[in-house]
Amino acid sequence: MSRTLSVPFAFWIVLLSVFSALIIASIFSALDPSILDGSKPSLSTYISMFFGQAFLIVPVLIFLTRKQLPIIESLRINPISKEVTKLMSDQDYLDQIMKTGKDKAIAVAEPVLTKVYDIVGFANT
Repeated sequence: MSRTLSVPFAFWIVLLSVFSALIIASIFSALDPSILDGSKPSLSTYISMFFGQAFLIVPVLIFLTRKQLPIIESLRINPISKEVTKLMSDQDYLDQIMKTGKDKAIAVAEPVLTKVYDIVGFANT
């Protein structure tokens, strides 16, 4: 059995997640009359936002459960956190990445800025 999803199928899962979040948030928001009169939102408004966001993952979890796929490995939460932890602990490597990125950005931006300075009439310093 293939463990990959087709792009259209993954799109429909995401779309279903967004719609379920909107529906849940709308139900909770309807319980808060402050939304209609424009006054300061109450606690139930923030609760509705929280539950709406939480429901974004529900269709994905249902899909993974029905396919009997491991949730943590399928969402790749654990490998990502391990990689981030590894990268954050190697300060020299991060500094090298930042320096390389800075050098590339300067190489791209410098000719453009020189032309802009010439066109605008500023002295290139």
